[in-house]
Amino acid sequence: MQLRCISSWPLSVLALIGRHDMIANTNELFDTDALVASNQAHETALNAASASTEPKSIAELCEQVLEHSSTETEAWEQSSKAQEFSAVAFNRDLRLEEVERLLNMRAPTFTAIALDESSDPDDPNGPRLQFLTHLAQRVLALPLSQALLRYSSQQLKPQSSLPIIYPKVAAHFRGHKTDISWTAGETEMSWPLFHSGVAAALSVERDQLRNVHSSWVLLNWPNEPDDSNDDDGSAAREFDAAMASHAGFLLGMGLLSVDKGDSSESSASKQNAGRGPLCNMPPWQAFKYLSKRHGLTSIALLLGCACAHRGTMNSSVSKILSLHIPNLLPPGSSELMLLSYGTQASALLGLGLLYMQSRNRRMVEVMLHELEIIQGEARDSSNRLENSDPAESTAECYSLSAGFALGLVALGCGQSTQSLADLRLLDALSALVSESHGMDSTSMRSRTTASTANRDKAQQEAVLNGLADMDISADSEMVSDLGAIASIGLVFLGTNYTLAAQRLSLPKSIPHLRVSDPFVVMWKLLMQSLIMLENVQPTLEWIESSIPVACAQNPITNNNNELPSDLFRIRLYAVSAACFAIALKYAGSENASAHAAILHHFDVLALAAAKPSLSYESSLTKAAAQSCLDIMCISASLVMAGSGDISTVKRLRSLHGATGSRLYGNHMASHMALGLLFIGGGAQFTISNSISSIALLTIAFFPRFPQHYSDNNEHLQAWRHLWALCVVPRCLVVRDVSTGKMCKDAVVLLEGNEAVSPLPFPLLEGTSTIKVNAPGYMPLKLNIAANSYARELLRRRRVLYLQPVHKMQQQNLATLSQYKEWLADTLRSVDQLCEQLAQSWHSAEPVSKTTSAIQSVQRLRIYVRISRSSSLLPNACDSSALAQLANNGNWAESTYLTWLAVRKHVLGLGQLDQCRRLLTRYWTGSSNHQPELKNSSEADEAQNFHTLIALLYATLDLPSPADAMAIAKQVPIAHLVNYVFNC
Repeated sequence: MQLRCISSWPLSVLALIGRHDMIANTNELFDTDALVASNQAHETALNAASASTEPKSIAELCEQVLEHSSTETEAWEQSSKAQEFSAVAFNRDLRLEEVERLLNMRAPTFTAIALDESSDPDDPNGPRLQFLTHLAQRVLALPLSQALLRYSSQQLKPQSSLPIIYPKVAAHFRGHKTDISWTAGETEMSWPLFHSGVAAALSVERDQLRNVHSSWVLLNWPNEPDDSNDDDGSAAREFDAAMASHAGFLLGMGLLSVDKGDSSESSASKQNAGRGPLCNMPPWQAFKYLSKRHGLTSIALLLGCACAHRGTMNSSVSKILSLHIPNLLPPGSSELMLLSYGTQASALLGLGLLYMQSRNRRMVEVMLHELEIIQGEARDSSNRLENSDPAESTAECYSLSAGFALGLVALGCGQSTQSLADLRLLDALSALVSESHGMDSTSMRSRTTASTANRDKAQQEAVLNGLADMDISADSEMVSDLGAIASIGLVFLGTNYTLAAQRLSLPKSIPHLRVSDPFVVMWKLLMQSLIMLENVQPTLEWIESSIPVACAQNPITNNNNELPSDLFRIRLYAVSAACFAIALKYAGSENASAHAAILHHFDVLALAAAKPSLSYESSLTKAAAQSCLDIMCISASLVMAGSGDISTVKRLRSLHGATGSRLYGNHMASHMALGLLFIGGGAQFTISNSISSIALLTIAFFPRFPQHYSDNNEHLQAWRHLWALCVVPRCLVVRDVSTGKMCKDAVVLLEGNEAVSPLPFPLLEGTSTIKVNAPGYMPLKLNIAANSYARELLRRRRVLYLQPVHKMQQQNLATLSQYKEWLADTLRSVDQLCEQLAQSWHSAEPVSKTTSAIQSVQRLRIYVRISRSSSLLPNACDSSALAQLANNGNWAESTYLTWLAVRKHVLGLGQLDQCRRLLTRYWTGSSNHQPELKNSSEADEAQNFHTLIALLYATLDLPSPADAMAIAKQVPIAHLVNYVFNC
């Protein structure tokens, strides 16, 4: 029966015959976690009952004490090692352990530097403080990589708060017996602590947040300090640190609260709001957070709510976000808000996420207006708020957020939307992009007419003037160009609209190009590539073709050293833009050609960044190469996300130890690249390359990384975590439906191709049937061509469940002969149970083995329904299964005859007066108010009573007590009892 059943049978039938795997593969509402928890509890009880009572040795007791005394940090660091994906994918080497060592936030760093005891430990030029300062740049960038590495890998404990691990900067110098820690002093540490909170929140398994109430967020609220006992201010500093990390926790909850499956699914399904703590947060709770006027908390709550309701256009969230944009408020109210530019930028980007791909005209007008008014203004925040506010940013960041938000609202619409046609978005945005970036024609003409004799001097002046243009200060309009360029690229993303790409063309003349900001050149080339996404090819030839002609390498000598320094720097940025475009298009695809092309230029840039700087020009080139190398780190890891590619790991590991020449942002890029390679512990997740994911990845991995811990001048550090909205399962996995564990030797057959689980998720467009076979499990055949819901469920979950064979053997239903033996055992057990019940009414002895007999009767009743009705098998399904069963020894007749015999035994028991009285007692409800049982005989009598009622309801069609009492109003209860046992 179990081997020949099909998934179209009723769920109750499949459940009673023990085929929970078919239910789980075709029904999303089936609670596999509850089934796993029930089986685990049963195994735990059995293990506890069979545990040895012998005293433990001293060694065993010591090991037990060490296990219980382990810190939370150690438990967090060891969690990813327990991941089944990691154990299967990386069982042949120690690459995962090496990456965990590199990204450890708490372990001290061992150095060969020897300290002079006579030197001053507080000397800023001393070796101790210099090394610790450089080390802090690396360690404080680690929380962003931990968010990637620990993504969705921890069990949630709703009854307790979520522990947050802070980074610790400590070094062990040669000759010293103790570790020396680095103290922050006056250094602003809010953002590293913020990233630690995000990492802790993202480590929670995302499926477990579906039913978490919003009140659990308040459980993690830090305790406010007592000012009366805080003389030295330490409690206030600890509270500030806790508030910063709690703000990151809020953002992480919002990133995980999205419950829409893959980001590429249809827009109709995106209208359903997600489930999670921030999805149903009441207004009073949001007001409690916002009323604190804590900058980081406001940024996290606004951005987190927008992420949780991404694409839903939720009116409540829209009102909260609009309150934090001064230009959307009534006149005179913006001065009362005194909002930081970081908060305003987050609210503006949050509106873009909330209305993502909605093409809402009102939101497009708002974003376009913000871009226009910011271009001519150089708003300085120093006169409004204290510079010490970590949430403070600049007008450049606000301008970039407006560009991103506009691009998200009209993402990929191009010229196809009639409701936005009269806005002429392409013309309006192109007007904001200046070709010369603030340089007038007179100054350009003076450079181009320099004489040959003074060419060197003219080149030096051009370089200096170009550097002045590259300086993005509060009075510059250049960043406004970045926002407009970003909006053009996102609005026309993937449309291959040539006219839009031409609006982002580079200066035609070489003098104009030489004084252009290389980063703006890179940003334009990147957006051009995203617009013409179909033309992006993962080859070295395409990369070379995308570079400006003036910066192309000599095809004869194949040498870049012939280029002037300024053009060579532009070439480096152009190559980085092309590689980043390839990485976005092939994100998570593990495309070998794309990866090889990126690694080729990765090595070239690594050599350029490692060259010593002997002059001012060489130092500029070295800095440009280092910035481009950060982009290459992200690009190489994006293509191989989740794969743990060893060649990429080797290159990134070589950048880890260079602490002297690398800043906070450089370490951030290389650490996030390592986290991308092993996202979620490795092999379990990857990054989506859908249109919406490409846009979000462009924001998250904005190619200019911060220079110090609180640098938010152009790009808010909170946006670095938007990659979490692009994570999708990487592999098709086969799991045991009863334990949830991975079936490592399962063979999946897809259209004649066999593969061992886990395997990279295949395309399901041309697949009609999936077959799975594994030793120790029942074979599974899933027809996804006839069941579109099962296909969609498999595409989102990427999990197939198998039923273990031992369950089938326990039910004795493997073959027809075993089935007939089970029928005989069922009849025999029912006969014995009826005899024991009849004898217990005279001797008051307990009845044994009641549960198995009643369960067998329940299964037999289902089998009778199957044997007597063919309507359970739809015509669209394979009806050969029932025909084959019918030809196999007339199993239906044996089933029905056994059922008649079982009913005969139970009806015979019902002829006894004691049985009738007990049934009447149950219907009237007098058994629901029994006194406390004082001895074992009374307990045995109660057990026998419940056994009888269960047997009667399993065999006969009895009404419920409420229905029976309703019938008793019309006829005497004794007549109803006689009717039940005499029909």
